[in-house]
Amino acid sequence: ADTLSGLNLQRGTQQATLTQGWNIITLPESITRTQGQDFLLGSTLVDCSASNRAATVAAYKPQTKTWGLWMPCNQRQQTELTTGQNPAYEVLDAITPADITYIYYQTSQSTAIAWDTTTKTYQPTT
Repeated sequence: ADTLSGLNLQRGTQQATLTQGWNIITLPESITRTQGQDFLLGSTLVDCSASNRAATVAAYKPQTKTWGLWMPCNQRQQTELTTGQNPAYEVLDAITPADITYIYYQTSQSTAIAWDTTTKTYQPTT
C-alpha cells in the first residue's frame, strides 16, 4: 500500500505529487468535462503562462481499449491528434477511477496536490 501511494496509484488517490515528466494517477471519483469549469486539474496547474504546468493529460480506458487526450496549452496539436479519419486519440472529456490517467507535468520542482471534492479537481496544497 505504501509503494502504491508513493506512486500515486493507490485506489482513489486523494493526495499526490506531480514531478517533472510523466506522472500516473488514479482518480478518487469519476469526472466529466463541463464547459467553463476546470477539468481534473485546477486552473493554476494548467496555466499556460506558468513555468510549472500540466502540458498533457492522457487517459487509457481499459473497458474500451481507447485513449483520451487533453492538451490544455496546445489545442492545435490536440485537434490534429484527435480528428481525422483514424485519429490516434479521442478528446478526453471524462475520466473514471478505472482509467489509467497520465499527466505530463513541466516543472523545476515537485508540486503537491490534493483532491477537492467540491470542484472535482486536484489543487496545489501550498
